[in-house]
Parts: sequence; structure tokens; C-alpha cells
Amino acid sequence: MKKKLLLTACVMAFLFMGCEPNEPQLKGVFSVAADKQVVFSTGNLQYHPANKKWRFAETQTQYIGEKNAQISSSYNGWIDLFGWGTGDNPTNSSRVGSDYQFFVDWGTNKIGKDSSKSWRTLTFDEWAYLLEKRPNANQLRGGVDMNGVSGLLLLPDNWESTADITLDLGSEKYPSFTADQWSQLEALGAVFLPAAGWRSGDDVEYVQFVGAYWSSTGYAVDAFSVYFFFDEVVHIDVGVRDTGHSVRLVKDL
Repeated sequence: MKKKLLLTACVMAFLFMGCEPNEPQLKGVFSVAADKQVVFSTGNLQYHPANKKWRFAETQTQYIGEKNAQISSSYNGWIDLFGWGTGDNPTNSSRVGSDYQFFVDWGTNKIGKDSSKSWRTLTFDEWAYLLEKRPNANQLRGGVDMNGVSGLLLLPDNWESTADITLDLGSEKYPSFTADQWSQLEALGAVFLPAAGWRSGDDVEYVQFVGAYWSSTGYAVDAFSVYFFFDEVVHIDVGVRDTGHSVRLVKDL
């Protein structure tokens, strides 16, 4: 069944107003349980091995891609695909699953100007609620082309719409947004998760075809992750812990 997304730049009433002006977070509010809401960081998590610094991507559409293949403790550049639970060992590229036995949240670190423990990773149940169980969940997410970048669009809980722009999220082809349209969506609290591919050891694959985002929940020798594909199919399934996935952090309200 086709789903329609309607956008207007004048709908601002639902924006989250409790943020400090300089905090690196978005304004949309998202339910991750019946009684819990979060805001998302402004972009995917990134790490600079040589400088041992963490930051969020400068824009929501930004991703590192193939340069993640240069992962090492001395690499003088940024990476954004991490093995599961590598919040204290972000350059771990081992292909041995037991090297990822324990989860350390990336949000325990100081990220940019934010103090440690300001952010956290969603659990499996929280991802599942956000994508599948919150009211109108299917109408609040969809695969899109965001000004030339493939990924998953998430709309906030109390999204309101009129007919300024109409987009069909149920079509066989990704709906496409211009840069101006994305600016409107982002101002209204939308979240975009780029399809940044994944890493196995020092091999990076499926950039702009697959998105894979970690949860904080382990499962046997694997861990739960959110996968989405260019044809808009979204799965919450187990991922191999030693595979490098994207990380998008949240803050509780």
C-alpha cells in the first residue's frame, strides 16, 4: 500500500523547544517506547584515530564511505563504521567475533564539545518501536534520495502536513529531494540516515546501497542492527559483531 508524505515549511509548532541553542542535536522528537522520547544527534558518529577525537558528521547526509578501509590506530583521517560495542576501541578491525564480546557504548566518550555520557545508542526494542510500533510508524519512515544521497528518512512523532510538497514513499523508486526541500524537512525535525555501507576487516562494501546501524543489544554471538536497502526494505535483525556499521546516537528527553 502506497504511503504519502506531505511537507510544508510553515508547520513549526511541534519542534522540540527544550534544546540549548548550541547543542548538536536535532529538533524532532521521536518515541522509542510508549513512555520514552529522544532526540537524535545531528549526524553519524565519526572518530579520528591519530587525534583520538570524536565528533558528529557536519551534516546528516555526510558519510565517510571507502576511506573506512584505512582503519588503524594511527590513521590520520576520520572513520564512521565501527564494530559492535567499540566505544573504547573504535579502530578494532579484527574479524574474530570474540574480540567484540562486551559492549561499550560510544556515547560514554566526550564527543565534540559535549561531555561524556551525553549520548547513547538505541536498544533493539527502541529501534523496533521507532520503526514499527509507534503510532503511524509506517507513514513516518521511508527510503529516499536526499539530494543525491540514498538513505532512510524518519519523521518526528507529531508530524503535521499540508500539500505544499507531495511525495510517494511507497513507489518502486526512491522519492528524490532537492537540497532546498531537505532544508525544509530538516528544519521541521526530520532525521536522515545515509546508506553508508558496511566494513568487514578493511574491506568496505555496499556504500549507497545498504545502511546498517547498530543497536546496543547483543544476541548470542551477534548483535541486533537496523538494515535498510535501496528498495526501501527495512529490517531489524542480527548483524555479525565484527562488521563495521554506522552509529547514530540519541539523547533522552
